[in-house]
Amino acid sequence: MTSELVSVIYITRNRLSDLMASIESVMKQDLKDFEIIVVDQGSSDSTCDFIRMNYPEVKLIELRENYGVAGGRNIGAKYAKGKYLVFVDDDTILHTNVLKKLRIIFDKNSCVGIVAFNVLEYSTNEISNWGHSNSMKLFANSYFETIIFPGCGHAVRRDLFEKVGGYDEELFFWGDELSLSLKLIRDSSYKIVYAPDIVVWHRFARSNRVRWESGRMYYKVRNRLLLTWWYFPGIIFKVVFSLAYLATYAFKSMLIPSMVEQFFKGIRDFAYYIRRTHKDKKPLSYSRFFYYIKIFFMQRIAIVFGKYLILDIKGEGSKNICCK
Repeated sequence: MTSELVSVIYITRNRLSDLMASIESVMKQDLKDFEIIVVDQGSSDSTCDFIRMNYPEVKLIELRENYGVAGGRNIGAKYAKGKYLVFVDDDTILHTNVLKKLRIIFDKNSCVGIVAFNVLEYSTNEISNWGHSNSMKLFANSYFETIIFPGCGHAVRRDLFEKVGGYDEELFFWGDELSLSLKLIRDSSYKIVYAPDIVVWHRFARSNRVRWESGRMYYKVRNRLLLTWWYFPGIIFKVVFSLAYLATYAFKSMLIPSMVEQFFKGIRDFAYYIRRTHKDKKPLSYSRFFYYIKIFFMQRIAIVFGKYLILDIKGEGSKNICCK
């Protein structure tokens, strides 16, 4: 590991034009002490040849198959040498100061474990991939404590990532960010912090995107249940939250036949996978779970409690502190 290096990690598959634009935005960063890692998951276009020819400084990892979001990111992290790992989608554009500000945040705020980026829609410049409770948009211009981060733009301390075991590869698609958040909360006192001035623009590439009608509901049902039974403590919490999630997803899927099919397939495959995976997972303690639930509900009543989640994040020139 290089003490000051920042590793920017992409996973990609048949999105050469989007990936090129994103890499160019990294090349223009104010901070120059970085490396770029591209994990290609079986592209059938000219992605790998183009990267080798035009970006020899990029560390290219060629896979013959698609290992999913979690699997691809874990592979990229294994090849990274940086102290901080930056995960961005291949259809994002980074502001020129992203890496510089990220390193300052981590260096000057010892309590920050994961930084959630401020993701904006490329064509409208409006908030996108929010992830936090919608009511927290009242504080979109402030640093605040959260329990989730956008997969298309976030950064994590490398030692923390390795401590919690990275992403859960069994998920393949959807929920990998939540799994990492829950494991961070379980195993450490680090905070997940939303940073309003760490800006990336999301272009939303149309190719190779899982849509609701083609499988997204399946992964959401299966993985939400897996995460609940892996990491929530006690049978009562597992059952109550599972029923609440199922009721929500059933309502969303009831009007579209293909989504109804995915809904029940997700439940079936959850039952299959939980028997084979639960022994390898460690749930949160009750105290850490209640911390998670506290933040969850404070965000949803942000008009009353949101101000208590605001953090005093220190910038360049300040002493290393634990944010309060």
